[in-house]
Amino acid sequence: MSLPSSSSQKFQRTRSTISRESSVSSRRSDAEDPEVLVRCDLARKGGKLDLSGYSILHVSAAMLDLGNFLKVCWLHENSLTVLPEEISSWSLLSQLRLSNNVLTSLPASIGKLKHLSMLFVDHNRLRSLPEEICECKQLSHFNFQYNRVERIPIDVVFLTKLHEFLYENNPMVFPHKFVSNNGYSAIVKYFKRYVNANKTGKLDLNHCKLDHIPPEVQYCAERLTFLDLADINPPSGVSLPCELSKCKHISSIRFHPEVKHSFPPESVVSQGASVLLAYLSQFVQGKPSNSVDLSKFALPSFPVELLGNPLLKGYLFSKVVLDENLLENLPDAIGSLETLQELHVRENKIQSIPSTMVLLTQLKVLDLSGNQLKEMNRNFPVIHSLEYLSVKGNEISVIENFGSGTNLTHFNASENRIEKFPVELSNSEKLSTLLLQSNNIRTLPPEIKLKPVAARDLAIGPQRLSSAAHFHRTAQESERTYFDGLHKAAGHSSRSWEHITFSSSSAVWEAGIGELSVRQSLPVITTQRNH
Repeated sequence: MSLPSSSSQKFQRTRSTISRESSVSSRRSDAEDPEVLVRCDLARKGGKLDLSGYSILHVSAAMLDLGNFLKVCWLHENSLTVLPEEISSWSLLSQLRLSNNVLTSLPASIGKLKHLSMLFVDHNRLRSLPEEICECKQLSHFNFQYNRVERIPIDVVFLTKLHEFLYENNPMVFPHKFVSNNGYSAIVKYFKRYVNANKTGKLDLNHCKLDHIPPEVQYCAERLTFLDLADINPPSGVSLPCELSKCKHISSIRFHPEVKHSFPPESVVSQGASVLLAYLSQFVQGKPSNSVDLSKFALPSFPVELLGNPLLKGYLFSKVVLDENLLENLPDAIGSLETLQELHVRENKIQSIPSTMVLLTQLKVLDLSGNQLKEMNRNFPVIHSLEYLSVKGNEISVIENFGSGTNLTHFNASENRIEKFPVELSNSEKLSTLLLQSNNIRTLPPEIKLKPVAARDLAIGPQRLSSAAHFHRTAQESERTYFDGLHKAAGHSSRSWEHITFSSSSAVWEAGIGELSVRQSLPVITTQRNH
């Protein structure tokens, strides 16, 4: 569809051509300006309100009261920042001129103006167009040039009477330049791909010179089953928008045979459309809480999109869960996640932690359970904000020179290979819970302090027994003898821990203020005995 030259030119006046008395520029409301009230009265009789160039700041009650009387409204060359929802009361309005104001948006209620045929909002600061604009079926002239609009609603294709559509000088993203630079007819042709996909279930985005997949694919969410991207192969790789996850009926996506997958990663895409959609949906679901759970996706490496991706602009991750994947390490760039407060990477294959994690100054929870860490020493990054740390179920044999300067309140190092009790860590002032069950600790050092402070729990047993020669009774009696020995060692030290719990499959021994007691009930800390 070819576009005629702008018929709106003969109606427009620029601010430089307007000549009014200086007192007009100081007017602020119809209550202060009798002339505005007079013009509103005239509009009740003639149906036309012309307040162009009056430096008005808002649409007043007197204007809104015109209701069914108003057919033509000229408010261009003013300082309007907001157009109120109440303009829907102008039910017979056919012309609305708002050029050269400072509007940043249009109200959704504009879609209720069923007689609107001419709309001019050029030279404003509009960032978007409401979808409801497409409900103005009588619209024939629409000018929104010189704004900040990035996206055009797909449903403009249903404005069948539209023959002047002026959109130039906007930072247009959708449709992309290859389409938008070729005029309104090219836009309509491109948009009809999406409209037709809502009928056929197939969306073909080939031969459009796309360098990215637009989030507008969600337009076809109800019907889309097949997405064809066969000729899209940008150098930076293909990134799929999170909004694609709303197309829950997609069973197949065809990619270029040599495409590089940027987001989601290749390891996810290769698992099929259902897994791909599930991965994308985690970002959509987690955005309100600034969290994302990418557990059980067989990820071989830390998702780089978490470190920065244009499609995830606006995401400020505070919680990231990557449990049960195949991660072997965490990248140095993880230190850039300045808003991160919780990181869960349970059941992976991580062997070391990058020193850059000290930059995570808001991190409070770090769960590294079920990995392959072998030691915790001075090279293990000290994250001063950290309160909860779990390295349960790793391969740690040594914990030394770690704990000084931390703010840990909870530390779980159970089910490792630790042989020496971590004295330095246990004496940390803020530490209230220290879990060391199922390790190879044989003795409790006498330097462990025991003083009656706020409740502090130390759980040590059961431990793996390396030699049966130390015990000559039944398994239960051997455990009892072992823990009795630890209790006696603790009893010789100054008081610091209020409760020291030695737990086994048969009973729980508690050492602390008072004498050794045996409870034949569920243990405080339930553990699986290693045979």
